[in-house]
Amino acid sequence: MDGILLVGELGKLVAWCDAIVGRRNGDRRGAFQVGGGLATPTALRTEVTAISGHGMNFTLGETLISGSAEGKRGGPEFWAPQCWVPGRRVRRAVGRRTRGGANPFATARRVALKRAMKLVSWNVNGVRAVLKKGFLDYMAKVDADVICLQETKAHPGDVQHVAWTTGYTPHWYSAVKKGYSGTVIFTRVPPKNVTCGIGMAGHDDEGRVITAEFEAFYLVNVYQPNSQRGLTRLEYRAKEWDPAFLAFLKRLEKKKPVIFCGDLNVAHTEIDLTNPKTNRRNAGFTEEERENFSKVLAAGFVDTFREFEKGPGHYSWWSQMMNCRARNIGWRVDYFVASEQLRSKLKRAWISPEVMGSDHCPVGLEIAG
Repeated sequence: MDGILLVGELGKLVAWCDAIVGRRNGDRRGAFQVGGGLATPTALRTEVTAISGHGMNFTLGETLISGSAEGKRGGPEFWAPQCWVPGRRVRRAVGRRTRGGANPFATARRVALKRAMKLVSWNVNGVRAVLKKGFLDYMAKVDADVICLQETKAHPGDVQHVAWTTGYTPHWYSAVKKGYSGTVIFTRVPPKNVTCGIGMAGHDDEGRVITAEFEAFYLVNVYQPNSQRGLTRLEYRAKEWDPAFLAFLKRLEKKKPVIFCGDLNVAHTEIDLTNPKTNRRNAGFTEEERENFSKVLAAGFVDTFREFEKGPGHYSWWSQMMNCRARNIGWRVDYFVASEQLRSKLKRAWISPEVMGSDHCPVGLEIAG
């Protein structure tokens, strides 16, 4: 099999698939023509990783197209297992062999291409600070569709001079108190709507929750309250914030699935931190906080990282004392958590400890369309 032409505009999620069968002379190579450019794949039975067109990259992953040049009807036959049209899956498109059989072509039906989305979350411990440590370079390199930041410690006016990486639009939710807390979502895929807060008095003045609505899910960026040294905010966190935030997630979930991400300020299980025994009554590892996170999972959510990695030693925050990061003495407190109904669409989840600039590191999730 020799080619599939994918042409589309991001946001419309519409593509044309043209199956092109090359000459039957052993060369077996076809060509992709996208946005006026040509790319010639050498083995289309293997994974097609990306196709560029109209200035955008369609990251496809897995095997997008598979099939045989010898179809059941005497012509080329193709399957598009990751291509969808509203309401049903495109199984195949069968074309006809041209007279003589030398240069057969087939044109597949028009399909909707729901591309995978790459999401990244990072507690930057001050956006102005991380800008001085190469954040714009990171934005360009990570090539994510959405980047969620927590603990921005800034208002939009504080960074109005910044030329953000081309293609991204920032959506800010800052705390009333300057230099404190705060969240922002950078979107490259335009959301349908963006809202701030959870709609409950007493919880919405610290800039902790901002929600972007996309076609297939809500993405909630959250910076959960820290119970603080001496557990001075544990009662607020465990008895007020956690129940209110879960109720907010369940209200959203009545409309469509939810993904929430951010610094949750809790290490859920003993393998999520280096020294569980000595941290039993420290903020982030109290029984109250851990039990409340278990309630979130029991309510129909999935810790996406643990879908792919079951072992210990994977952390997203390290104390800045005693060279803890270099020694990997840390905590996993940054998460992507998804509605159970999205489990089958999870493609990969990861932690990026190699990325410096904060006492936290980024975490990520890729989800199929």
